[in-house]
Amino acid sequence: MSIEFAPEWEDGEETSLKKADGRYAFLDKSDDQLKWVQTTIQFTSVNPDALGLILGQPVVLDHAGNAVGIRLGQVVATDWALETWTDIPGVACAEGKPYGYFLAPWLHGGRLASFTINNGNAEFKIENARTRPNSLWGTGPYLVELNEATVPTDPPVPGKLLTPIAADQQLQMTVTFVPPPAVACAATALVLA
Repeated sequence: MSIEFAPEWEDGEETSLKKADGRYAFLDKSDDQLKWVQTTIQFTSVNPDALGLILGQPVVLDHAGNAVGIRLGQVVATDWALETWTDIPGVACAEGKPYGYFLAPWLHGGRLASFTINNGNAEFKIENARTRPNSLWGTGPYLVELNEATVPTDPPVPGKLLTPIAADQQLQMTVTFVPPPAVACAATALVLA
């Protein structure tokens, strides 16, 4: 799997006024503003649960109730979040093994891009998903950062984000010493701590 994050900015407005001699009497430019972060996900294996969730399409089940595919139909506007961890190779820290942690707390939409069927591995791309401000993520449901232990002499323990995601924040990129969750072959129930 690979994920591309592409921030889209609106340029700040320039305001100026020149005097009769051609010099500026006033010159200013407002700050650029983040509109959203366009997100593209390249799947290198088929995950019907993830595709169904992101695309808002029905998941096809087999005789045992396992997700085995999706059915593509009407475009459905979906709202979802994305957390991902990356390896940081070759770095030794006293705190333990570091990982890159990326959080898009509110993504909207996403559509299946064109794909080709070959005699080999199937790859699918989701494109045109974009972040939105005003997520309700707060400190999140998962243990993703080291927090102070209850007893000051104990080592830090995995906990939720130390500070909540603010209304205008659309992407978090940090180093964490909490390893990624175990890989699962299918969707699992969200258990809130």
